[in-house]
Amino acid sequence: MIFKSIDAHLQGPLRTDVRSREAILALLPRLSGKLEQSTDPTSSRTLLSCIDHLSERYGRQDKSLVAQAGRAVAGTSALGSNDERLRIMSLLCLASFVEILREEIIPLIPQILHQSHDYLRVSMEPQTPNAQLHNAVYTFMLAVIDHIPFVFSDADLEITLQLSHVSAHAGLGPEADDTRKESLVLLAQKIEPRVCFTAIERSLMGALRKGYHVSITLLNSLAVQAHLECRQCWSTFRRFRMRLSGVQNPWSHEIRTSSSAYS
Repeated sequence: MIFKSIDAHLQGPLRTDVRSREAILALLPRLSGKLEQSTDPTSSRTLLSCIDHLSERYGRQDKSLVAQAGRAVAGTSALGSNDERLRIMSLLCLASFVEILREEIIPLIPQILHQSHDYLRVSMEPQTPNAQLHNAVYTFMLAVIDHIPFVFSDADLEITLQLSHVSAHAGLGPEADDTRKESLVLLAQKIEPRVCFTAIERSLMGALRKGYHVSITLLNSLAVQAHLECRQCWSTFRRFRMRLSGVQNPWSHEIRTSSSAYS
């Protein structure tokens, strides 16, 4: 009950005086500790909501406390929970932590990305689809790509593309499609074009099995980005386009047509 009151208080008017802010920030380690010890999903959700609101509003004043909270949120009582609502809340909270902490959250990223990919697979199970979990995963990945793209490894990118091929045909609704496309466009803007080309090539068989929508979205974004950035990148794109056009598949014409505007 007390934590619900704290959460309601945190959503009230923003405290601007130093003493009040320090008092509120002092709650964060206590909330993080309670979350780590919690075994009840309902209590965990309340604690997580407190942590999220507190960190979003006051966390930039002491990032070390937010980093400590990040470890709690990424733990077994929140992100690692079997409760799907708690997983979704944890991913959204961690997405905001990425924006607050930037490089300071890097030690947690490999674990969170691995778990995120697992949850993305689960969210697209035909028998138990979960669009909210799907979108929360992409929201977290968007935050990583936007603020600390250099931590996105080649393997992370390849897995993301493979799962995005599945997502494109999962039928989870317009919001899910928009979130995935936004991620792909941002990938093209933030990650080295040659790295993206390599990941597309490695996931090509998955594209041929699942469809071409993801590859086309990323290739179109890369075409624009490469054309804007440098002639050498654009040359790389054209060579890759020619290589794909030689594959016996139903979408090589679309690749040629979609990129003709930038030739």
